[in-house]
Amino acid sequence: MLVKKIGTICFLFLLLIFSGNEVSSQENGLKLTPMASKGLLLNDNGKTRFYFKDGMMWERTFDEGDNLWRTSLAFIAYRDPALKEGMLQCLEWNADGSVRYYRSTSKNDETVSRDQVSMFLSAMALGGEDVKKYVKATKWRLSKRYSLTPDMWLWMRALGGNKFARTLFYLMEIPIAKTYQLWNNSNISKGKFPAYAVHLLAWQVYALNDPSNLNKTLSRIIVKMAEKENLLVKLLCDQPVGSQQVLNVKPKNDFQWQRDRYTKVSLRYLTKEEAEFNTIDVDVLRAIYEDIHHD
Repeated sequence: MLVKKIGTICFLFLLLIFSGNEVSSQENGLKLTPMASKGLLLNDNGKTRFYFKDGMMWERTFDEGDNLWRTSLAFIAYRDPALKEGMLQCLEWNADGSVRYYRSTSKNDETVSRDQVSMFLSAMALGGEDVKKYVKATKWRLSKRYSLTPDMWLWMRALGGNKFARTLFYLMEIPIAKTYQLWNNSNISKGKFPAYAVHLLAWQVYALNDPSNLNKTLSRIIVKMAEKENLLVKLLCDQPVGSQQVLNVKPKNDFQWQRDRYTKVSLRYLTKEEAEFNTIDVDVLRAIYEDIHHD
């Protein structure tokens, strides 16, 4: 009996030591000095992959179609008022009190999508803004091409503080996400739930800032849907990621956290010139890590 007690005590002692070391490596280990801490860099050497112009964060090889989405991510990384102002310039308030979203400040088309609006609302909420006025003013039809979905409608109201809508969102989204997770892990079809949608869902869960079991359940499902190397999704879904893992990430030519092996986008590392300013994929990852481990 005494031997068993001593053995149990020794085991608990060793467990405490090793668990303490693990926490230390993530929270109290190497202190990150992220590029994000420099804030928005207005410089542009002519080859910089991501650059600031006209209130928006641009990508060198793309048109303005994803500017609201990209600028929302940049605002999360840099928290610069100029980026917030750029996002707000993509909105147009109508006489009836409703709001119309556009992909960029030029407002030259009406094809804004759910991911653009979701990232805008997530960025505003994470920046400390009360999003209720945007939620209430958003019509079901977002643009000529896209409309809200029932789960996004509930998520928006949950983000605005409606607890009943938040519960309904989880009850609707958990079985949907679980079905897609099982589908992604099967060999039934080459068609998979897209990585960009997994990335977006992770932001939606994170932006709710909700410690409930329902949130944790959905978060675990999302992580299983993502690539094992997707550190941003892991962080957004409250999974452990070490500081050295974050530091080792190098910027790529596309936002790598919404791409996977099934994506028809060829990812490569940025050249030194391309990565001189505003490496958003790295900066967002480091900013979220710092937000979580700010103590």
